[in-house]
Amino acid sequence: MFRMVLQDIRTSRLRTSITAFSIFIGVIAVVFSVLIGTMGKSYLESTIAQKSGRSVTYKADLTDASLTTTALARLDQRVTAMKGIDGTIVIEMPDTLMSLVPGKSQNSDEAATVNGHDTHSAHVVFTDPEYSTVYSVPMDRGQWFQRTDAPTAASIIVNKKLAQDLKGAQTVSAYIGNLRTPMMMRIQGVVNDGEMDEAKVYLRHDQAQTFFRGLAEQGSVSLRLHPRSEGMSQEEVRSRAADIVFDIFGDQKFEFVTTNDGNQFVGVIEFLQLAFLLVSAVILFVSMLGLLNISIASTEQKTRELLIRRAVGASRGSIFVLVLSSIVLLTVAVSILAVGISVVIVQFLPLLVPHDSPIDIPGYPYTAAIAGIGSAVVTGLLAGLIPAYQAARLEPALVLR
Repeated sequence: MFRMVLQDIRTSRLRTSITAFSIFIGVIAVVFSVLIGTMGKSYLESTIAQKSGRSVTYKADLTDASLTTTALARLDQRVTAMKGIDGTIVIEMPDTLMSLVPGKSQNSDEAATVNGHDTHSAHVVFTDPEYSTVYSVPMDRGQWFQRTDAPTAASIIVNKKLAQDLKGAQTVSAYIGNLRTPMMMRIQGVVNDGEMDEAKVYLRHDQAQTFFRGLAEQGSVSLRLHPRSEGMSQEEVRSRAADIVFDIFGDQKFEFVTTNDGNQFVGVIEFLQLAFLLVSAVILFVSMLGLLNISIASTEQKTRELLIRRAVGASRGSIFVLVLSSIVLLTVAVSILAVGISVVIVQFLPLLVPHDSPIDIPGYPYTAAIAGIGSAVVTGLLAGLIPAYQAARLEPALVLR
């Protein structure tokens, strides 16, 4: 029987090729609809994490805190040591811009350059190495700040917008606020922070205390907290933040809000995934109709051959199984081939995504591949039932006509 099925498949190469292509498209559609839906979800979540923190992220704003060097050091120590929560300190100065002159050395002529065309302005964010545990910070080049006890040279991280303005400079002379003495700083890295129109500079708050003494105290301080466990409630996070604030600043009031609760775009994500699944279902349905049409036409072309087989003793059941098996065998073979090709394509996906993209390339969707093969087999069975039934009903006497 198996040899007869193979011979039946090879009889009409054009028909087999068209049928195989129809099945191939259906299986590929299922695999990549799931993959695209997963990547879309990852892109949306990662893009939100660039600006609002990973899901879930809370913010505790200390509006009137007296942020001395000692208080900032203690705050940094306590936030870093929190168990079960990734925490970072962020000090923003929305009304203060840093002026940067690319590639200049510290000399007497530098102050005159500040008003020239080589000067670029950027908003300043003082933070720490733990910022990368709360926010998504894909690096275009270099690396994010690292925690170390050894003294480090003054360095900054700039976003892609500012890096483009600085035209690849490795060092800058920085001026900020009322401090007119320039500070030579190395650009440690370039980060994709999701800001397309706003130039930003990221500077470690401990280095700000060292090189721009007294400047960090002028900014607005906030704690950004991301629980590692989904079971940790907002009240528990708020209580632990309140304990830290009270121990360092006393009876200091703070505003506690959620910046990313993970639910604001759940509807969009679910809609995207549902839309891709519906598209793949439609493609599979169209594939089944095409396969059914081809199978019926093929059976009609083989009517005389099937009648001869019936005349020499083949039963209705054997004819039914023969016709149905050829379609199912072809479906399984092409489905496995489609999955194999999709595996290779997925391996090359990282080459198509920019290295500083916030997207986490998902692994191969094996569940979708299994579903695709299963759907293709079911499609083949459904498409083969009608022509197999028609072939089984052929009467041997018709061969004499």
